[in-house]
Formats: sequence, C-alpha cells, structure tokens
Amino acid sequence: LQTADTCILFDSDWNPQPDIQAMARVHRIGQKKVVHVYRLISGGTLEERIFERAQKKLYLDHMVNRGDTTEEEASSSGLSGSELLATLTFGCNAVFGESANDLNVLPSWDDIDAITDRSRHEGDSVGLLKGGAAKKASEYDANEEMTPCQIFGGVDFAAIKEKAKTDKKLQIPKGVRSIASMWLDEVSVQEGKRERKSRLVMVDGMGSGYGTKSVPILAANNYELNAGESSVFQRELKGQYASGPPVVVKKPPRTWKNQDFCQLCYGTGDLMKCTKCPVSLHTQCCDIIAESTSITRTIPTLKLCTHHKCMKCNKSYTSAGGILYACQSCPNSFCEDCVPTDGVRMIYSCPRFEDLGFHSLHNAYIHCSKRCEKIATKKWGWNIANTKNLKCPDEIDVGFAFGHQTKTTAKKMIVKVM
Repeated sequence: LQTADTCILFDSDWNPQPDIQAMARVHRIGQKKVVHVYRLISGGTLEERIFERAQKKLYLDHMVNRGDTTEEEASSSGLSGSELLATLTFGCNAVFGESANDLNVLPSWDDIDAITDRSRHEGDSVGLLKGGAAKKASEYDANEEMTPCQIFGGVDFAAIKEKAKTDKKLQIPKGVRSIASMWLDEVSVQEGKRERKSRLVMVDGMGSGYGTKSVPILAANNYELNAGESSVFQRELKGQYASGPPVVVKKPPRTWKNQDFCQLCYGTGDLMKCTKCPVSLHTQCCDIIAESTSITRTIPTLKLCTHHKCMKCNKSYTSAGGILYACQSCPNSFCEDCVPTDGVRMIYSCPRFEDLGFHSLHNAYIHCSKRCEKIATKKWGWNIANTKNLKCPDEIDVGFAFGHQTKTTAKKMIVKVM
C-alpha cells in the first residue's frame, strides 16, 4: 500500500464500501503517480447486476445523508442545489465493451495497451474503450431497470423457465380418474413395476384367543424359533453387506534411505536420522542448530529436522501455506516470506534425495547461497543444465467461454497463460 498505484477490483460484493476503501487506499496522501483502477465485470451476468445495485446504494446513501450539507456548500460556493449535484460524478471514467455488440468480446493486445496507457486522459476513446463514461448525480435515474442476467447467447432463460411453470400447471389433473391415469404413466416409465409390500402378514391363529382363524402379525416377527430372527443386513440392506463391512485397504507407509553423512558438516560416523526425510545430522550438530531453532530429537533419530520448519520465523508446512524452500546443501529451510532475495537459485527437486527413494510433497529445493551451489556442484555433480525447469503451458483459446465468438473466426483471440 505504500507504493501501489494500481487497484484491480473483481468479484465485487453487494456492499460497495470495501471497493471504495480499496480505491481510497491507492489515492493516499502523498500519492504522486497516475493511479489506475480497473474493475473486471462480465457483461449480462450477475456481476453486472451487483455493480448496478452497488451504484444505486451509493446514490441513495448520498441523497439520504446529505442533510443540510448541500445547502451549506451551495451558499459558500454560490451554486444552487441542482448545480451542485451536476458537479458530483461517480462510476467509471472509461468503459471497455459497453455496447451490446461488443459485450464480452476479449480485448486484443492493442486494446490492453490502450487501457493500461498511463498517459491516456479520462475522456479519451480508443477502439472499444469509451472514455467520459462517468455519470452525474443530477442525471442519474434511480428507477432505471437493471440489466437482465438470465439472457445468454440471445436466449431468454427466464421466459423458458416461466413457460415450463405454466405448462406444468396445465398438466395438473382435475379429478381422481386423471390422477390415477397420470400415476400409471409415471410408473410405466420406470424400469419394471413397483413391488408392493405389506408390513403385516396373516398367519394361522386357531386357539390363540384372537377370535378369528387368521391373525395379523408384523412381517419382521414372522420367523421360526429354530431359524432365529432375520438379519438386519438381509432385511434392510438387501444383503449388500451380508459378508460384513467393506475392508479398508491401507496404503503401505513411504520408505526411503537416509544419507550417510551430516547435512551440516558433511562428516560421517554416528548420525541421527530424520523420520520425515533422508537428512542425517551429528548429535553435536543438532545441538548447534537447536540453539537457534526448535529442532527436537530422540536418540537415535530426529523427530523433525530443520527442513520441516522455517529457520527464521519457525513456520511449519501448514502455517507457511503448504510448502517450504529447503536448501539441498545445508540445513536451512525458509517459508515463502523469508526466502533470501540475493544468491538464491530455485532447483525445485533434489535428485540425490530421489535416488534414495524420497519424493517430497511439501518441499521445493533451492541453493540458498553461492557457497551452497558450489558445494552441490563439487560433491554431487549438480549442473544447471540438469535443473528441471517448469514448462510454460501452451496457448489456449478461451473465446468459447463468452457470450459469442470473437470478431472473426479466422483471427481468434488467444490468451497466453503466463
């Protein structure tokens, strides 16, 4: 916020105040740069509806809370109330793709250059960018209908939904015979006929004192004493788990080998092994590191080595956003906020750890200094040519995701994923 001169607003809320606060912070006291505020809205969608509602709230807030302020300002400036309202402007100074024909058209690179041009004035219009679009409070129509957000690709989905409701009302049966006919039609569509079951069964009740030959009992209680009561699995779940609950197969634990030298002094001998990665350390080296970190150990293993917490702020994987940057050549490890800015090289993976069978899920490996990079080159033959560089994805065409195709089918707008 101390040096920002650009504010990008997207996914706006029904309450316009957070957006106003963000814009006010960019226009702070002492700002000497040209400030640009960009608001990203998909035309004809709920985003445009939210923005229009927010504008009405701002207008209503000004008209309700102005009180005697307008009269005082008018008397001090010599302007009438209507003239003073004509000087109050709000909204966007320039709009890209405002007309219906240009709605949701992807901007070309020339359009993006024109939008981000710091030398452009508020009233300039370039291509599909229309300047001077700010509204005056005196001309604002608070009763104007908001943009419908249920029209897509020229199809009015609100009308289709209303027609479906009307057709459904017309199909409501008028009598008992019509209800029976509709029920038979619904049943015939389903696969097979519905099996009719009764909770009661009639059994022989002679001599039971019930008073009739047949006695009704619950079907669940109709079993022989020798056979016993029917199983709940058979009766309720139709034998789905008759053989017992499903067996959960647990994944085997991850295994790897620990390195045979100390990560700090590179010496051999009696080493303590980390339980979460291949790092090994001498006991005395652990004591040296423990003076400045929260490393804990239980002989003959390390509970966690320093590659699992930030050396500066002591953040774990969870606190650091799920990833730590560990040095391949030393015990140092950093979170994203504490990574040094000078002399650091990202290598992403650690080939010597992978040879030991360890593939990290939470570490991106680095060389935290020039010294560590020289050690990696000398001891393990690290070479920058063998570094796995992340490949930039291919170009993708996103024109299909908008209301209609771009200007010409021959020249489609291509957005590069940077």
